[in-house]
Amino acid sequence: MHIKEGPHGPLFIVESEAGKVFEGASPTHPWTQACLASYSKGTRISGPLFFGFSDPITQKMIEDLPGYQKYEDVVAEVEAEERAVALAEVEDELNGGGDNKDETAENKSKDKEES
Repeated sequence: MHIKEGPHGPLFIVESEAGKVFEGASPTHPWTQACLASYSKGTRISGPLFFGFSDPITQKMIEDLPGYQKYEDVVAEVEAEERAVALAEVEDELNGGGDNKDETAENKSKDKEES
């Protein structure tokens, strides 16, 4: 079992004793695949637990990495960006719609030139 860099983030990999490889973008995904491929299909395993993410020492080490952001801070940033985009869309609609954005900018430019 290991983690490597994938094309869009971490790639979690679990390999069976028989050499069958299961991988996914979350720690749960490869373990779910492995359980479904096993003889005891009802078995479920916590991917984060098996990869060590539930361990307080591992959590502290991750928090100490450069560039680490708390989940709550990331959520707040994403929500702020979503609100800004939604507000811009509403303002755009109130100012005549988004379809004429280029045309409106062009008209304003022409108006300034004529002044």
